[in-house]
Amino acid sequence: MVTRSAVPLLVAGMLLTGISNSLLNKWQDMQCVGNCDATDPKQRIEFSQPVWQTLQMFLGECLCLLPVLARLAYSRYHASRDAALKKPLLLHYPPDSGIVVQGDNDSPTSRLNADSSAASYDATRSYVHSGATHAPAEPATVAVPPPEIAARALQPGEADESAIHDDLVPADHAGEDLSGRAIFLFFMPAFCDICGTTLMNVGLLFTPVSIYQMTRGALVLWVGVFSVIFLRRHLFLFQWLSLVTVMLGVCVVGMSGTLFSSSEPKVESEDELPEAAQTLLGVLLILFAQLFTASQFVLEERIMSRYAVEPLLAVGYEGIFGTLTTLVAMPFLHYFIGRTPEGRGGYFDMAAGWHQIIHVPAVFYSSIAIAFSIAFFNFFGLSVTRTVSATARSTIDTCRTLGIWIVSLVLGWEVFRPLSGGLQVVGFGLLVYGTFLFNGIVSPPAACVTHPRGYEPAPVDDADEVDGAPSRR
Repeated sequence: MVTRSAVPLLVAGMLLTGISNSLLNKWQDMQCVGNCDATDPKQRIEFSQPVWQTLQMFLGECLCLLPVLARLAYSRYHASRDAALKKPLLLHYPPDSGIVVQGDNDSPTSRLNADSSAASYDATRSYVHSGATHAPAEPATVAVPPPEIAARALQPGEADESAIHDDLVPADHAGEDLSGRAIFLFFMPAFCDICGTTLMNVGLLFTPVSIYQMTRGALVLWVGVFSVIFLRRHLFLFQWLSLVTVMLGVCVVGMSGTLFSSSEPKVESEDELPEAAQTLLGVLLILFAQLFTASQFVLEERIMSRYAVEPLLAVGYEGIFGTLTTLVAMPFLHYFIGRTPEGRGGYFDMAAGWHQIIHVPAVFYSSIAIAFSIAFFNFFGLSVTRTVSATARSTIDTCRTLGIWIVSLVLGWEVFRPLSGGLQVVGFGLLVYGTFLFNGIVSPPAACVTHPRGYEPAPVDDADEVDGAPSRR
């Protein structure tokens, strides 16, 4: 268990790695990989390989298995060392020595020796033990599993705080062991993650990083709707209104992105979409990607509510399935699309993407940095969820959006203009208010608290599972 004194470090780590993750992805998209000496910026070729970026994301999730494997190796090492210390000190002894070894009481030799005069030895000599003062009179009690294992069947945000602080988890929360073919259940959320992440990576090519991050706020809308449809949940009236508020904020942010892109007239080539249209296309792709991400979260919740699986291990399973699926799909995408004249050098030209990653140092090192930032973001996020609450994690994630916007303005990637910037502020405010209202961070209006007779709302913490699901970027 993480001590409360470490919470500020966990929050800072989650905020830093979350901001770094989105900024590194956008910075990687801005790297020139061809015709870099051209005076016309339109003739320069920038890195645009969303499939490779999806693969590096899954490789980062695979890194979450390292602490799990390290802990397993540590446990096995100590178990083998303890077993070695508990071995009998006397492996061979004379048949008439009178020593009775525990567990051999039914052998003829033991019964014979028990009847001999040597059986009157002191009782402490009648047992061979591992240094204890006396032999145990009754079996040892079963050790309570570590809290990080015992709590793994609980959904983030649902665990009783007293149980967490007392390092105890109620027994009725225990789920089935995830083993055998049940592990393959994580293939479906991994597949949804592939589709959603790839679409978001394409959308990031056409939108500023701040608008990209704000548009992802529509996730709470789709998760809320899917929770009602597939998980049979019921929501308060104010939660439905908060979802509408989030959607309105996303629309305002998308409008601000279109105005931002069209504020400066630029000469467009005949075969290229106007920049405003590209931004609108990017926003639509990111919104469509949230459908897959919401499906991923709902599937993860169904799996983790039935099976006892540690969140980091669940992230690692999805990373393995996502990596293998992406590696299998990449040759087919390259053969049918990437190697054609129209697709050469495009999103699915895997050979060009590999060449760019290997031969452009900025792209190569940023790929490694993105993988590690994803791994650490998952670690810090899960630690914050377990130590504080999933609501706190959703609040920190909202601050991450604000941090990304501020950093992109400081770096000069975006320029604040009165019209488009003002709309972006309004849209961001609507997103924050809607998310906080849905998660119960701010008090809802009194008129919206009532609900129809028989309309049973789920606990507010259930909504926090949106931010407590394993896979996060």
